[in-house]
Amino acid sequence: LPHDEVFELRNTESLQPRSLKIGVTELVASTWFPQLVAEIKERFPQVRLEPKSSMSRDLFSDLEQDQLDLIIIPETFTLPEFVTVPIASVQNYWMAKKGFLKNNVPIRHRDLAEYPVLVQGRLSGSGVFLNKWLKNRGVVFPETLVCDSMSALLGLAVAGLGVTYLPYHFCKGLLEEGKLDIIETEVPLPPVPYVAVYREDRPHSFVQEVAEIAQACSDFETSFPATLP
Repeated sequence: LPHDEVFELRNTESLQPRSLKIGVTELVASTWFPQLVAEIKERFPQVRLEPKSSMSRDLFSDLEQDQLDLIIIPETFTLPEFVTVPIASVQNYWMAKKGFLKNNVPIRHRDLAEYPVLVQGRLSGSGVFLNKWLKNRGVVFPETLVCDSMSALLGLAVAGLGVTYLPYHFCKGLLEEGKLDIIETEVPLPPVPYVAVYREDRPHSFVQEVAEIAQACSDFETSFPATLP
């Protein structure tokens, strides 16, 4: 190689970090995260991945404290010094154990107050986003059970303990088996936007490229292990 190209190659390699600390939510981890890992390893084979799966608020706190380089969460927690890159949106539906509701006609969100409602809490980005949307529409549930884990909410719903909101593909198997029903509402829940977030006050060209890779390979409509390379 010519001297200038050798210098440029070495300079690029020297700027590339040795590790990437990346945090994702439960939904990302259980859908397209394996594909993202495969893409990063192929593009940057020398970079050691240090993944973490946790609740959105905890991941955001870790990013604030410089314990993570990049997080992928619902677009709920933001700060001016952070960069957000749009990833994709996730559609949630109200669901319950088959036969749990008295009838299966489209209803208003406020009518769900007749039943125990299972919701995600303040640690969940999706929970914060959807609970705020419901509150802004004047929807108040007198009886709620708060649980931040989507998997736990799914189990509680299948057990017949109440109605909850979950992404379709996260529950697809149980829906197809007839263990869950989708509750039709007159107005659908809003899509939850997911973003990649990183700090702007750190060297970020590499992290920005990883965020763009995540944007390209995100697919919330497949389920683990279908995303395995």
